Amino acid sequence: MMVRLKQNPASVFGILGVYFLAQICVRLLLPHSLELDESAQIFYAQWPSLGYDTQPPFYNWVQTAVLTVVGTSVFSLALVKNTFLFLTYLFFGLAAMRMVRSKELAVVAVFGILTIPQLVFESQRDLTHSVAAVFASALFIFALVSTLDRPSWKSYAVLGLSVGIGFLSKYNFALLPAAAFLAVLFDTEFRRRLIDLRILIAALVASLVILPHALWLLNHLDLATQGTLNKLEGAGTSSKLLQIATGTASLFGALLGFAGLTFSIFLILYGRKLQETLGLDNRWSLLLGRIMLAAIGLLLLLILITDSTNIKDRWLSPIFPVLALYFATKLDQLDSRETSLLARIWPLAKFILVAMPLVMLLRVPAHGWLGDYTKLNLNYDAALQEASRHAPVEPTVILASDVHLAGNLRLLKPNTQVVVNGYRALTGPIERRESTLVLVMWRAQKESDMPDSARSWLAAAGEPRSYTGQTVAVPYNYGRDGDTFMFGYAFVWIDPKAP
Repeated sequence: MMVRLKQNPASVFGILGVYFLAQICVRLLLPHSLELDESAQIFYAQWPSLGYDTQPPFYNWVQTAVLTVVGTSVFSLALVKNTFLFLTYLFFGLAAMRMVRSKELAVVAVFGILTIPQLVFESQRDLTHSVAAVFASALFIFALVSTLDRPSWKSYAVLGLSVGIGFLSKYNFALLPAAAFLAVLFDTEFRRRLIDLRILIAALVASLVILPHALWLLNHLDLATQGTLNKLEGAGTSSKLLQIATGTASLFGALLGFAGLTFSIFLILYGRKLQETLGLDNRWSLLLGRIMLAAIGLLLLLILITDSTNIKDRWLSPIFPVLALYFATKLDQLDSRETSLLARIWPLAKFILVAMPLVMLLRVPAHGWLGDYTKLNLNYDAALQEASRHAPVEPTVILASDVHLAGNLRLLKPNTQVVVNGYRALTGPIERRESTLVLVMWRAQKESDMPDSARSWLAAAGEPRSYTGQTVAVPYNYGRDGDTFMFGYAFVWIDPKAP
């Protein structure tokens, strides 16, 4: 394989294609319970919308389209995620091939991205919107390099498309084009691309892509931003100086968490070679280095002018995958024709490509054996089957206590509407013109009674008849003998309200 990679560096994409197909197969072999982000995708897919909650809707739109065509299934979820991830590596790789003279170093850059924990593990485990944002980042870097190198109306159009997709994936994606703009300003040749009239094509395409959600955002600004602002602020601090110190420490902790492993691996594998490049740069290494520095500067400015104290490592995902590309462009400065640069990282890449599917496959049984249960260890199917045994007729609506539970139930009952109290902006006003049977389900591990939020939904839907709540103890997937999780359920007839 090493020989093939040297002779045809583009074959790295074939290797990655096989890898992501393996990851799809692994997800199908795992229990068909859902993680948080997975269940949200299934839940929201019931109502096509220009916006949903604190996250922009691009991933939802793509996932909903695939669910409509392919069907409501775990396969549809895995297919979308792994396609996005494959395209991420593809566009980063294509960008690297345009920036380096030695195409082997482009392969080194692609394998370097495999060392980022947020991409190689967390993205497979449960991320969705962040996965789309990293894809948009890769597309943006590819379009940026293409535009700076050989500008055309197509490259500007793709640049605008990537900005639009990025903004519709994660709002913090805006950090990348802002940092790239500042980086371009420092290069005399690159600055000319900013005053090229074709940049209006990029602006137009980005605006058209963003516009529908932007109109929704104007009327839902509090909903879209409040959750993120709360996470950024974290715990309150007693002084502005302490807030700045806490936020700065959080930022550098996030940098360490996101890029620390990649940085360390490149130092271990290429430390002496990188030392030789300390005084060497070309336009691409300078561009990527300035993008990362500008992003750090913008984040520090954010901390300074806001109350931000809690920067998460996954929020850096649109920016710092370029670290691997940066190291490749630095190594490309060497005059040496040494062929061992790819050979140094290939054993590690092979290990990751084989080990990660096995880790993903074994982690759920391992948690079960240890009694440290994850969301995939919960057996929603068994709980729903037990509840359905007592149904007088097939319920028209399933009312769940939370979105995570709702998504899991809709995966099992894709033809039944599944609702959660608090989402009437999506479902519309509740009007019952005839008696309706509702199956209410909630987590009864701590409280056996129906949650107040579910009672409120029932009261708003009509005149609920008397009902009796039940509980069912369900063994965990791969659980230890005797370990169970409690679900509560009730079948409630709702009559129309009297005029």
